[in-house]
This record gives sequence, C-alpha cells and structure tokens, in this order.
Amino acid sequence: MKTKLLFLFSFAITTLAAQQTYNLGWSTTGDSVDQQLSIEVGDTVIWTWGPGTHNLEQIGDNTEPGFAEGYFSQGHVYSHTFTTVGAHDYKCAPHPSSMYGTITVTNPPVDSETIIAVWDFNDGSTAGVLGDGFTTTSTNNNALGWLKNGDQSGVSDPHSVVQSGRNGFSGSFLPGIDFTSADLVDGKLHVSITYNNIDLSGADAIQQLYLKGTGNPNYGNNHRMVGLKLTHDATNSDIKVESVVTNNGIQYGGSKDQGGLGNSAVYTGQITLGTTMDFTNGTSSFWVGSPGENTTNPYGLTMATNDVNQSTNWNAATVAMAPSALLKFLQFQSKNGTGSVEVDQVKISTGA
Repeated sequence: MKTKLLFLFSFAITTLAAQQTYNLGWSTTGDSVDQQLSIEVGDTVIWTWGPGTHNLEQIGDNTEPGFAEGYFSQGHVYSHTFTTVGAHDYKCAPHPSSMYGTITVTNPPVDSETIIAVWDFNDGSTAGVLGDGFTTTSTNNNALGWLKNGDQSGVSDPHSVVQSGRNGFSGSFLPGIDFTSADLVDGKLHVSITYNNIDLSGADAIQQLYLKGTGNPNYGNNHRMVGLKLTHDATNSDIKVESVVTNNGIQYGGSKDQGGLGNSAVYTGQITLGTTMDFTNGTSSFWVGSPGENTTNPYGLTMATNDVNQSTNWNAATVAMAPSALLKFLQFQSKNGTGSVEVDQVKISTGA
C-alpha cells in the first residue's frame, strides 16, 4: 500500500550529461570580441593567447572562484573548469573593448526516475525490490517466479532468467500495492521489460504483461490499465509489438500495434520495451530504451506502424475515470511454444 511519495526519492536515479571542453582564442585579432558561450557545471573552457600580452579577469564580482589568469604572451594556454551557475563576465584589462565576453553556466539536465518496483534477477533471484513508501502483502519477497521456468543453463547473463514451458496466465503479483495517480511523480507511470533474447517459435506463442486494477466499476479489479504484448507475425516475418492503452469502455484495454522487431520469430540481443501512462496529459505512449530516447519512427523497433499508435490520447470517459483508478496487480500471460525468452529486468517506476 502506498504511503507518502516524499520518501521515494531515495530511489531516484540521476543521469548527468557528459562533461564538455570548449576552446576559445584570446587576442586582439577579432576572435575575442563579445565572446558568448553557454555551458554546464563541470564543463571546461580553454583560452589560447594570440599575439601580444594579455590577462583574463572577471568583471565586477568574482562570481566564479579561481576564474582569472595573469599576463602572458602568445601561445599561452589557460584552462578553467566552471563550478558556479550564473553569467560570468570577463575581459582583458589592457584591451577591454576588443577582448571580453560572458560564460553562462547552468546545471546539467537531471532525469529522475523513482522506482515503484523492480526485478533485476541478480544471480538468478526472482525477488523484487520496492521503492520507499510502497508495500505489498506478498509473503515471498514479491518474487516473479513465473518468469523463471525451465532449463536455466543457457542463460546469457547470470543476472537474468529464462522462461520456457509456460502456457497460460500467471497469478497476480504485487498484491496490496494499491496506488493512484496522486501517488505518482508528474502523473507518469512507466512499465518496462528488458529482454536479452526472445524466441516466439511455435503455435500461438505470446508474451504479455500488464497492470490491472479498479477503473470502470463494471470490471471489478480486472480492468487492464497498461501493458505490453509480443506475438510472432508470420505475415511480416517479425515479432509484433503491441501496447495496452487504458480505456474506460474496454476491460482488457485498447491494443495499439507499435510495429515489428527483428525479421523472424527470434530476436537476439538486449532490448527494453516500455509504455507510459501520463495521467496529467491523458495519454499512453510506447517507447524503446527509455522514455523519450527514440523519438522518430520506428521508435527503436525494426519497423513501426504509424506515428498515431506511438502516443494515444485518452477519450473523455477515460480521462474522467483516471483520477480514481486504483492500480492493484501485475500479471503476465506466457505461451512459450517451442521457444523461450530471457528476461533481464522488469520495472515499474514514476517520474521523468
């Protein structure tokens, strides 16, 4: 059961942009008139002295610690790594009208993802980890044993599991985790699964996962809100990828064809497939890798269908239902046929 979202940020995953180096001239030959450069904290700027003798000093308050250099002649190189957000003006004291500029420093972009539940299958363990503030009534560490079945000797990564020999629906996982859109950061709910290998050989092979709960009261606790589905598309000779979109009038959710993966029933290589419910904007979107990573068709797949399916606007009845929707369970449908899948991670998260 969800308590206070504030505590979730101990699970925040922060990604900072790579540090950059910029090179500028420093002379009276015209390359130093009103230098304007926008960088991020941690970036480095290098000035190379041209003809004559010059210094470099800040104008006004010394807003950037250590940002200054004494008098040197042609060929001298001065390097400074910026640590303070703000606009830092500078000049050459003997040549203030032809050698001056501003370095504008901002914080790097930060993408914060808050974990609700994650399964990393470390050393083959199927135990789940919950984000701070979330609890369930599970008595087995929220284990996803459904995904670990059959021979494990062929696993390509010891921190993943192989599933073969399944033919049906799993039980419900994350019992009692009950949460609503009010418990989400920015109203976003992300569900993803990372495969190392996918083999959907055999009749009617399917891989499907979804979150379900209470939405339209006519469907009880079995209203599917968000999910992903894989099947073999013999016509197009690939793996058909579909996302499940919440819909007030459809108990099992609307199915959106996102496109194809690979060129047969078998896909070898790691890939993360995900979908996002955006309660703030009333949309469901599909993605590969991470939200926003692949922004053009085919969106990280081998072949996509059309742009409309990648992001779907909810209808008015669904928008009205969404604030009171209660997400309660995670469930799978697996028909392995003669093939198998190797799963590296399953994750439910919120935030950017």
